[in-house]
Amino acid sequence: MVVVAISPYDRKEFADLKKWWSTVFQWDFSALVAFIVLALMFCFGGIGLLVIAPVFVFKVIFQRCLLKPLWQLLQSLENPEQKAEILQRLKGEDGLRVALLRGLDPNLALTFGERAQVIELVGHLRLKEAADPLIKLLKEFPMWEEIHAKAIWALGEIGDESAAPELVSYLGEFNYLSIRMAAVETLHKLGWGEFVDAFNRLMVGNEEALTVLREKYRQETIKALTRALWANKPSVAITAANALGRLNAIEALKELKRRCSPIQSPKEVRQVCREVVAKLEQFSRLPSPARPEIDIANLPRPADPSAFQTETLPSPAKPPDERSL
Repeated sequence: MVVVAISPYDRKEFADLKKWWSTVFQWDFSALVAFIVLALMFCFGGIGLLVIAPVFVFKVIFQRCLLKPLWQLLQSLENPEQKAEILQRLKGEDGLRVALLRGLDPNLALTFGERAQVIELVGHLRLKEAADPLIKLLKEFPMWEEIHAKAIWALGEIGDESAAPELVSYLGEFNYLSIRMAAVETLHKLGWGEFVDAFNRLMVGNEEALTVLREKYRQETIKALTRALWANKPSVAITAANALGRLNAIEALKELKRRCSPIQSPKEVRQVCREVVAKLEQFSRLPSPARPEIDIANLPRPADPSAFQTETLPSPAKPPDERSL
């Protein structure tokens, strides 16, 4: 039986107290290092460090003990001969599935390789409930190319179409090509192939693609172009800036102004961005177009030619005035 969470308040998973004690205190190398750091701080650090450091150190230790089965699982996967068997077993064990979902927490103390393995496992298992944790991981975890690429790949394997709007911006990630290629593949799997193909044509100068994107995917295109605006390659950034200008994307004004900074952009990119900013600022000051819908609820009804005419009828009789009696 696999234990997912180890707690001193729930010892039913263990035969006796001795076994529980030995299992909880099977600390690994990271826990040992944490205690050494704490001891050094106690000897040489100030009072402030002694107050703050133990919170972090014991948090790491608790996490490592809490998800001990997860680490044991990851270690067992190092044997390629057992990998297929273990994946098959995981499909029927809810306990380890819960442990894998906990392993997607961006705040969990995992090494780079351990986090990559967890993401790969949920992708192979196609865990539907892992879609939201993976999206959270993409938003909150630092930009590590392999981790983000694997998370996007896993979302494609899971096949949750609701995740597509969260991935469209990565189509403009030209600084990390593995992330962009994972986004291309995943969006195709999720039914967004038309958008992907049109965006790729747009980035090589196809004007017809811009028409398709403006009519069907305007907001998604702006998200991807805004990320492409920060490409290290000047030609890509210039293409993205010009496309944002042709889309009248006043939503991207803030990023375009930031790209005009001489510290962050080469001269040719700054020049194009300034031209686009001037155009969009002028466009933003134009009056809004009139609403095509007209409220006719309070307008008088038009005359009906087939209705009975009442203009020539005599007026109804008035009651006699009491003063005339």
